[in-house]
Amino acid sequence: MFQQNKKKMVLLLVLVAVILLLFGIYMLLNLFFPDTFNTSNGLNLPKKGTSLSVNSKKKPVVLEAKTVLKTVTTTKDIEASKKKQLLQDVINTATDVVARIGSGSNQDGFRGFSDVLLNVDSVYKKVLLDRQKKMLKKYPVEKGFLEMRTKVLIWRVVSGSVDSDLITISIQTQYTEDTGDISNPTLVQYKKYLVSMKKQDSGNYLVSNIEESVLDR
Repeated sequence: MFQQNKKKMVLLLVLVAVILLLFGIYMLLNLFFPDTFNTSNGLNLPKKGTSLSVNSKKKPVVLEAKTVLKTVTTTKDIEASKKKQLLQDVINTATDVVARIGSGSNQDGFRGFSDVLLNVDSVYKKVLLDRQKKMLKKYPVEKGFLEMRTKVLIWRVVSGSVDSDLITISIQTQYTEDTGDISNPTLVQYKKYLVSMKKQDSGNYLVSNIEESVLDR
């Protein structure tokens, strides 16, 4: 029992002696090599006496301003746009009337004349209905089939504007007649129409007269 305690005491003394020896070696090394064994710099702190250089300046961030161009629409622009559209509507009405009254067949009663009655004034409406009757009398179905076709080629405004009470439009067309075979027309003509568009109380324009002539080719 005494022998075991004695061994333990010896081992403890040896362990303490080893620790003291290692500590002594460490102190000596730290004394001769302070840069290598400086534990105070474990946090990567600057050495004693080292001046700190703080660069707080950052490069300025330049934000480019986007330029947005806005189109300002004035009352004048709106009025001009409305007038332009109204004039185009007048032209469309004139060309449509010319094309329709010049197209159709005796089999459908030359219905082109009837189709445009809403686009003409009350006076010219009677003129068109009278022409329709004359066409049916001249080309009765009993004498054979007849079809006429009118294609608008060009147009231009001769006089007037949407500020005027009367606008005159010149229209040139190709007119053909056939007996059912469009590739074999019995008559081919080029015609010119002067269409008078009269302003109504509502502000709209209706066809008030059409002058028709055959062009020499």
